[in-house]
Amino acid sequence: MAGNANIDHIPLQGDGVPRRKSGRKAVKICLISMVVACAVAILIAVPITYGRRNRHHNRNGNTQNMAMTSGEAVELLCDNADDQELCKQSLMVDENGNNLNASASIDTRTLAAFPMRLLNASSSQVAAVNRAIDDIVVRAQNTSWERAARACNDSFADALLMLVDIANATAQEDYNTAKAGLAALRTETADCAEELFKALNLSYEPYNSSDSMNVTFLSVEHQFSVSMGATLYNSTLTLAFQLSNAMNVITNIKDKIKGGRMLLGGVRRLSRRRLLAQADVDRRMEPRFTVDPRGGADFKKIQQAINAAFQMRTEGATERIVIKIKAGLYREKVLVPRELWKLTIIGDGPDRTTVQWGDYTNPQNTTGLRTRETYTFAVEAVGFLALDMTFENNAGWSATVQQAVALRASLRTLRAAPQELGSGLAAFSNCHFLGHQDTLYSHTGWQFYDKCVINGTVDYIFGNAAAVFQKCALNSIRTNGTNTITAQSRTSEKEETGFVFRYCEVDRNSKNQTIFMGANHPNRLVYLGRPWRPYSRVVFMFCYIGGIHPEGWSVWTTMGRGSDNHETAEYYEYRNDGPGARTESRVPWSRVLPADEAGDYTVAKFIHGRTWLPRLGISQDMWV
Repeated sequence: MAGNANIDHIPLQGDGVPRRKSGRKAVKICLISMVVACAVAILIAVPITYGRRNRHHNRNGNTQNMAMTSGEAVELLCDNADDQELCKQSLMVDENGNNLNASASIDTRTLAAFPMRLLNASSSQVAAVNRAIDDIVVRAQNTSWERAARACNDSFADALLMLVDIANATAQEDYNTAKAGLAALRTETADCAEELFKALNLSYEPYNSSDSMNVTFLSVEHQFSVSMGATLYNSTLTLAFQLSNAMNVITNIKDKIKGGRMLLGGVRRLSRRRLLAQADVDRRMEPRFTVDPRGGADFKKIQQAINAAFQMRTEGATERIVIKIKAGLYREKVLVPRELWKLTIIGDGPDRTTVQWGDYTNPQNTTGLRTRETYTFAVEAVGFLALDMTFENNAGWSATVQQAVALRASLRTLRAAPQELGSGLAAFSNCHFLGHQDTLYSHTGWQFYDKCVINGTVDYIFGNAAAVFQKCALNSIRTNGTNTITAQSRTSEKEETGFVFRYCEVDRNSKNQTIFMGANHPNRLVYLGRPWRPYSRVVFMFCYIGGIHPEGWSVWTTMGRGSDNHETAEYYEYRNDGPGARTESRVPWSRVLPADEAGDYTVAKFIHGRTWLPRLGISQDMWV
């Protein structure tokens, strides 16, 4: 979940696992079947080559199709890895478990197979985790530990297929898609870790000695032994490193072997005026199903239409399926499952078509729900498009009502069609997202938001997707207390994730943070964001920024405990205007983005828009 207004999250380091403080052992867990080792091994066995022959260097001076030793190749690919020793150990073992000869010559055309070894190594870590989870479920029935273990199982239910998809994308040299899948899987690992820490029910204050940690464990020995905790911790720690090492190796293959990085956006495109982006999504799509709560359509409920579309997929339909949702209030909880790729839903306008539900979490956990489960509408299939409707969680906010998600978008597969891979998860145009704490869970994958309205109070745009928001309105609606707009949760520098806001309006109705909607609210504070996890990345570009706190950004701290997440967070601002855009008083760990770096944060570059948005009907003419 994103930042609880009252309870802090366990801090995570760049390796994506909890820090060990003063003898306290962190615990993580993920559930990935060992079967994936077989699937990945098959892919490793397939010869993979790339590039043109008889060329030793490309124009940029990068090594390509050049003979080198295995040891030299491993050194090259593991350069800058989070755990270089683990990376090297994994790459020096072939698919049969045999050690490679470091002096043996190899052709660099075969280097694309090396990430497969890391994926295979990752899968080998999960057997012990599976056994430990099974042990917890058996020995700790009807406890918070059992609930946490089952929650982790739910989080990683699709991990097997995701790893196979990642391996396939790597084999096809679709490295951007492969890295997006790896980032999504690492995010699930971090999410699962937090569930276990809640179950552990330990103080967030550091322990003074290992003895206090042991006493705490012994007090719940019937639920969770020290040895079980060590097994879970060590296995998932290694898995987290393997996933991040795989991203690093893929990056090195792409950049050092295949010619280096290239900005797809560029500074020239950055300054396009709003008036140049007047194109819109083509709405002249024939609906396959219609929904009307009053009757007279194919269905009265949105989920019924989605189930019918899912049935079409199971029967072999491959075309995009369009659902028209007519005006009305739909009181239901809706899920677009991972298998329902290429789905479009179209409302009659955000003021006329609303899907609404009211699930939430609370400190006492009386609802039994995790933050991710409180959604009103959830998307888990790639190629999703929503137009002209509102997604609302109307649970409100109080001491007993906290996280309440209106929409969650999670990358649970890279499968965009039977023979097609991609991580372009979802796009939304002219949609409203209404809630309070944790309104929009931009969880994982590539996401695009155009001309949307997002209302909330605490961390109301959160998650670890690579998401671009353009021409959206962000409204902090809490009038007494602190509003934080973003809580981005990137856990490693290797993850190409973050939130980018372009030409958006931030609290336009407040000329300073204490004057909101024309009324005086002296205790109202507004921040652009706070770092949920250590490498949180958020960019505001060309935005109108209304009344926010002059410091701009807040640290991650609750219950009096500080956090050092901000020391590695990446918070950037570039050519914004409005009363809150002045940067002289900003916190020292944020910065103004240099013009030569701004090209990294375009739709084309940051979420690889050219590869998937046009297929949804969102042309480049719409991008700003």
